[in-house]
Parts: sequence; C-alpha cells; structure tokens
Amino acid sequence: MKVLCFAPYDGVWRFNFPQALFLNALSQSGDEIYYLYCDRGIKNYCMTMAASGISIDDDSERKNAICNLCCRQSKQIRDNFKFNSISLNSLINQSDKEFADKLILRKTEDLQDFHFKDIPIGKIAAYEALIHSKHIDLKINGQAEKIYRAILYNCYLVAVASLRILKSYKIDVGVTYHSAYSYNRVFQETLESNQLSAYSLNTSYNVAEHDSHLVVTKDNPYQSYRRQIADWPLYKDISCSQEEFHLAARHLTSLMSGVGLAFLVSLNSSNSNFNEYNSLTPEKKLILVTLSSYDELLATEVAGFGWSRENLVFSSQIEWVKWLFDYAKSRDDIQIIIRVHPREFPFNKNGNRSAHSYQLERIFKIKPSNVFINLPSDRIPIYELMLKADVVLVAWSSAGLEASMLGIPVVTYCEKVLLYPSSLIVAANTESEYRIAVDAALTESWSIDKALISFRWAVFFFVKSRVSINNVEYLGWRGTHLWKYLNRRLQFIRRRLFKISNEKWDLLIKPNQLKDKEKIIELVHKGLFSFYQTQDVRVTQSDKNELKALHSVLGSIAAHYQKLSGKPAIRLLEMINGSK
Repeated sequence: MKVLCFAPYDGVWRFNFPQALFLNALSQSGDEIYYLYCDRGIKNYCMTMAASGISIDDDSERKNAICNLCCRQSKQIRDNFKFNSISLNSLINQSDKEFADKLILRKTEDLQDFHFKDIPIGKIAAYEALIHSKHIDLKINGQAEKIYRAILYNCYLVAVASLRILKSYKIDVGVTYHSAYSYNRVFQETLESNQLSAYSLNTSYNVAEHDSHLVVTKDNPYQSYRRQIADWPLYKDISCSQEEFHLAARHLTSLMSGVGLAFLVSLNSSNSNFNEYNSLTPEKKLILVTLSSYDELLATEVAGFGWSRENLVFSSQIEWVKWLFDYAKSRDDIQIIIRVHPREFPFNKNGNRSAHSYQLERIFKIKPSNVFINLPSDRIPIYELMLKADVVLVAWSSAGLEASMLGIPVVTYCEKVLLYPSSLIVAANTESEYRIAVDAALTESWSIDKALISFRWAVFFFVKSRVSINNVEYLGWRGTHLWKYLNRRLQFIRRRLFKISNEKWDLLIKPNQLKDKEKIIELVHKGLFSFYQTQDVRVTQSDKNELKALHSVLGSIAAHYQKLSGKPAIRLLEMINGSK
C-alpha cells in the first residue's frame, strides 16, 4: 500500500514526531511511505508560525526563522525514518503563484464562495483565521481578513500540488495531522474528491495522554465526533473494568492538576482572595454556569463543518445570561456563579481579547446580588466550584461531560453542537423546557447512575479511540512535584552537558516497534474509521463489580482533589457512600 502523508507543520514537533511513529508502524508492515513536506512552499502564515507565537503582522525575518526550524525538523524526521520525500515547493510553479496573487485580491464575500475542483477552498481557509483572531462575526474583516487572505493563498497552492502528486503517484491512502486545519483539510478533501481515503491524526482526547497517545480517524475531527456519538448506542451497554475507568479518570485528575490545557488553573494554586466566591451562602443551592467561547464554533460554521450558532432557545450567550439574571431574581433560594471561558482573554499576555468578552462585561453590570462572576483573572480552578455545585449549566462546554462523570446534574440548551451524547445530560429545545429542566435539576441529588453511564462514554471516547505511541505505561506519580523536579534536572543535564536537544532525544529513545502497531495496521488496511472499531463489541450488563470499580475510581478522584486543594470533596464522597 502506498501511503501519502501531508506534513506542512514539521516545525511543531508535537505534531510531526507522533505522526512519524504512526507512519513508521505502517512502513514496518511493508507499506511505502511518501512524505509531502512544505520546503517553504507555504508562505507568510501557517500553524507552525501561530504555534510559535508569530502573528500575521510580524516581519519576514521572524517568519523566516520559523521556516528554517520547520525545514530542519522535517529533515530530521525524513532522514531518521527513511521516508520517500516529496517537496511541496517543487510541485508549485510561477503561474500557480500568480493566480493565487490575483485570487486574494477579490472581495472577501466572493472568496468565501471560491471552489477549486469542487473543493470549497474559500470556506476551508476561514477556520484558523477566525480562531486566531477570536472573531465573532460571520463577516470576515479586520485582523481575521488579513489572516484569511494569507491562508487562502496557500490553500490554493496546496490543492494544486495535491492534485499533481495524485497524477504522478498511484496513492492508496492519505495521512495528515488534524485535518480541521485549513491546509490539511484541503489535502484531505482533495484525496476524498478522488475517491481516496485520508486519515486525520490528533493527540489523545484525554489531556493526561497528550504526549503519549494518538487518535486517528477517517474523517475530519468534527465529522469524527458526530460518528462516534452516532456509534455510541452500540457501546453504551458494555460494562467497563476498573482499569478502563482509571484511564478515563486520568482526564479529570489531570485537569484538576492544571495539566494539558495552557489556561487551566491547578487546584493547588487556587486564589483564596476571590471575594465573590467567599461571599457564597452555604444554605442556598449553587448553580455553576460555564460559558463557552465563540471562536471555534463560529470557525466550524463558516468553514463548512456543518455546525451552527443558530439556537431556538437562546439566540446568543448574552441572551442566556439575561435569562439567568431573571431566573436568579425569581428565586432567592439559589445563587449562581457565571464562569467566563479563559479563551475570551489573552493567555500570558499573548493573543487578544475577544469582542464577546466586552459584550459580557457590559451585561454583567446589571447582575442581581445572588449572581457572581468568575473571570480567568480570579485564578479559581473550575473544580473548586464544580465540586460544590448542585447543578451545572453549560452551552457547549466539555465541562458538562466532566460534571456528569462526577454525577452532577447538568443542563444544556445547545444539544446540536455538543461533542458528547446529549443523553448523558438534560438538553432543552425551548425556553419553557429549559426552565422546567433547571427547576428539576435543582431538586435532584448527585447520582451514581449518571456517573456510571458518563464514565462508560468516557471509556469509549478517551480510551477505546486511541493508541499508544511510546509503549510506556502510565506512572501514577507523573505530574507530582517530585516528578516535575526530577524531569527538569534530567532535561537540564541532557541539554547542557550532553548537548542533546529535545528532538534528538526523542529520536534516540523512540520505540523500535509500537505495542499498538497491529491496531494501526488493521485500521488503515481495513479502511476502518476509528480504533474503537478494532475491538469486539460484547454487550454486558452492569454488575456489582463494575459499580465497585466505579466507587473505587471516584474515591481516588476525591482523594486527588483533597490532596491538591487541602479540602475534602464532601459532595462526591456523600454520593459514593450513599450508593454503596
């Protein structure tokens, strides 16, 4: 089998090294690997630049430094793994560039409708442009337009080059990293338009496994979410083991520790000076509301992934917040904390503040006295609030799944854009339904049954959908202060004394053969859509052993919370003890 990998972001080692390990597993089965690398074929703006903190407005010298890095790391990968190399730059001629130059001079509205060989390049190019600029308007303008035109220019060249390579080589299947990114999606859709499959790689959905596991799907990421949700009924009645529950729980414990996502706050670094949080009344029911950022949802809508912000319950999160204010005024037995998503604000002074955050700031000025606002600057970990809440209300936040795994009642009004089954929580489709659902949730207790079905989904989503790329079993002490200290010292010695870079070290210690190699081969050779399809579906009913395993894992989560925060997870422990 001839496998064509499109690797335009070799400067992002966390992309290209796991991808190379995946390709190497196929190569060891006898497949022929063709590695299509950038070689400066993509100009002015790309994901490697964005990941390195380079903006569209930075000078050519800074951008060229990233291109140098990309070329150097690409050569490391290609030389080390002995892949057949094809330069993207060699497939592009001057007339291609001249057409692209003229193309991006058109009106933005016309560009969004631009197709090349039935591939909607005009839509595809919008994805990163909207995310990187935190744009919240369907009309692309300002900073988003600058990025959009640069990406569209390169998308056209990628499409042209992809078609040429298909004419020159008899390719059987394609591979690329995270095909939501515009250039990679153009590659994937070019192959699909020629009746070829293209697999999209991504890091594990479990934040504890970002550096150790891969998710691979024969879809773009957003289609794969839909497919896995659609397949959930086949797996929801499968009983899980304690080890599977443990692996899924690592997602929660890592989030509590601030691992995985840059904007997370660890429980052991909580800011006790959040005055509004200290003003809560213990006798009143507590509702935690987690707002979402619009950039990714808007990007998927404009880029043609089939998602939409249109909602029949609330037209916007601003309208939702207004409704929450009215609800709080009508009930003096409750208190509400509204948590603003960290992506609305710059992280570590990088990036920009979203327009939506200014809209929220204005509306927050009229909040009632029993509503409290939690901003990222308060430095309060979400689990500090979640484990004290009676109810969690979400739009499309993944916090809904995390709360449901802990047995907390969860209500949403955004059923169609969730990345997990709406059956795990309560989804309302009208404003009157929403009020009824929130009222009902406030009368409920935390539920072990809710936690059980949500943990089963977590096993299906986090555990059965990925493969290992480092052959190393999880060490329970990883992430502790001791582990971090020892790791820092070892890295210092390696870099300073032995002059071995992170990249060279990874290549030196890479496994000769992945333990999940056969799963990788089966996935690609059989044309499966996901790794969970490589496993037998054997429906089993929940039994005492499964519940006992869940109690044990939830108990370990409670212990982890107490270790980090210095406080007992009272509500969680009450649920565990009450269900035994």
